Amino acid sequence: AEDAAKMLTALDRYEAQVGSLQGDWRFKLHVLLPWAAELVRAPALLDAVEAALGTGDILVWSSDINAKPPNSEGFFPWHQDGTYAGLEPAEDVVTAWIALTPSTTQNG
Repeated sequence: AEDAAKMLTALDRYEAQVGSLQGDWRFKLHVLLPWAAELVRAPALLDAVEAALGTGDILVWSSDINAKPPNSEGFFPWHQDGTYAGLEPAEDVVTAWIALTPSTTQNG
């Protein structure tokens, strides 16, 4: 929770700087921002990815922010990231979703 709060604070600062988390401002943040690079290299995340892939040879191909403010009209339906990103072969790819805030029915 403490790490998530730290990352959320950094994300809020980034959003204030760029004005909006729309378009290109959402993508490949791990290449540009130290806090995002730290997030994609978090040991717990890498351990889970390594377990899923069966190898420690891991490349972060992309990162993006999907921000949905509480009670907003926005909707992210179930989907398969590989379909949108052309990630192949599918058995050699893992995508991970990391929530920086609680995801509950109460906050939408």
